[in-house]
Amino acid sequence: MALLWHLALRYSFGVRRQGFARLVSVISVAGMTLGVIALIVVMSVMNGFSREITERILSVVPHLFVEQTIDDTSGTEQALRQQEGVVAVSPYLRTQALLGSGSLISGARIMGVDTRTLATVSPWLETVARQLEQAA
Repeated sequence: MALLWHLALRYSFGVRRQGFARLVSVISVAGMTLGVIALIVVMSVMNGFSREITERILSVVPHLFVEQTIDDTSGTEQALRQQEGVVAVSPYLRTQALLGSGSLISGARIMGVDTRTLATVSPWLETVARQLEQAA
C-alpha cells in the first residue's frame, strides 16, 4: 500500500524541479475536490427540498376528485370512506359563472367547500375552514 501512495504522490505533483507543474497539479486537485463537495451538497439540498415540497403539496391538494351530477352526495361519501386507504373525504361544489360589470364580461370558476368536513382532510385546511366559518 505504501508503494501505491508513493507512486501516486510522485506522479501527481511532479518532481521538485518543476515548481509550476506542481502548483498546477495542486490547484487542479483542490478544484476537483471543491467541485465534488459542491455537487454533493447541492444534490443533498435538492433531494431534501424535493421531498419537502412534495409532502407539502400533497398535504393540501387531494389525491382524487370524484365528480357526480346528482345532488345527493351522502351515498358517494360513504362508499369512498369505506375504501381501504382513504383518510378523509370532503365534498365540494364547483361551477362556472359569467361576471359582468358595465361593458366588461369575464368567466369565473366558483368553488365551494363544506367547512364542517374540510378540517378532516388536512391540518392546514383546518385553519382555512376556521377562517371561512368566521367570515360567514
